[in-house]
Amino acid sequence: MTLRKSHLIIVLIAIALNWQACKKQDNERPVITLNGDALIYLPLQGKYIEYGANAHDNKDGDIAPLISGFVNTSGKATYTITYSATDKNGNVAKVIRTVIVQNPAEYLSGTFHAEKLGYDSLGVITSDSLYIQTISSSTTVNNKIVFTKFASITFVPNTTVINADIDATHLLLNIPPQNSFAKINNVTKKHYYWGNGTLDGDSVIQLTYFDSLANMKSDRYTIRMTR
Repeated sequence: MTLRKSHLIIVLIAIALNWQACKKQDNERPVITLNGDALIYLPLQGKYIEYGANAHDNKDGDIAPLISGFVNTSGKATYTITYSATDKNGNVAKVIRTVIVQNPAEYLSGTFHAEKLGYDSLGVITSDSLYIQTISSSTTVNNKIVFTKFASITFVPNTTVINADIDATHLLLNIPPQNSFAKINNVTKKHYYWGNGTLDGDSVIQLTYFDSLANMKSDRYTIRMTR
């Protein structure tokens, strides 16, 4: 009887040792598969949808992955969502999803070679010299761009910008009514601006804007910008 017990103990020990050896030999991590794309672009104020992921282990089968990270679409930013899964042997797998929140009009940011065409009271076009026009995109408002320099106007203060809105088709732009102080012939006065224009991809912008003082006739100008 004692001998049989000894044999049983030896067998159990052998099984345990074999199980431990098999367990230690499992160095394979779970495989995580994303639902949806690994790189997602979202417009400002867009809605982020979490599609999740699936994880499968060669020993343990399906595992529910843990998800960490967040996305805030109120401003331009890049976010990382991390998906992780751990099997019973402690093997850890991680996969990330990158979410880029940006202004759809960001492709217009940069510098353009611009020429201003002025229209006098007789309708005669006069050409102004070429200059560099700098454009940036809003980091908080969809399809809004900013002219950090507007024509050859000297603004006061010099940090003044002119805003323009791009329509949904990205073929038209609108300069909503806005005002700023401009210095002309060393005299600073409050000017009012508004206008509209057209887009040809990211390489040509043509706009017509109006410049006026309060209760005075508006001067009209057309600017053509090319990359």
